[in-house]
Amino acid sequence: MINDNITVAITGMNARPDNPSPGLAIARCLRESPRYNGRIVGFGYDALDPGLYLKEFCDSTYLLPYPSAGDDALITRLRTIQELEQIDVLIPCLDAELPCISRLTPLLRDIGYNTFIPTSEQLQLRNKDRLTDIAKFANISCPETA
Repeated sequence: MINDNITVAITGMNARPDNPSPGLAIARCLRESPRYNGRIVGFGYDALDPGLYLKEFCDSTYLLPYPSAGDDALITRLRTIQELEQIDVLIPCLDAELPCISRLTPLLRDIGYNTFIPTSEQLQLRNKDRLTDIAKFANISCPETA
């Protein structure tokens, strides 16, 4: 059994059929795992994100500011939530939030959030505009792009 005292926060609780986010699926996998019995906190960006209301998967839920609001808005909100929830692990699930979370990793660690995501430099390496360079480096073929 994994430590029962671990609280995990998961972003991307949108479960709309036309564009679902992976957060709800991750919360469901954790909740249904016989090896995890901790708390799950769901994070969403819109009050209409359906996953925020599925109490069978999340013990509590919160809204976050959109990534376009900037790093300061996000870290302020995450500090407030941390005071209430004592979250141990943050699992960001959306591509749009990864650059911000990556930049904020040291601050997040200081306030108690642990996460395991690529550095800003590693995120830039996987950008689609770098596909040709990455393919050459990996010695694999890649169609030319324009």
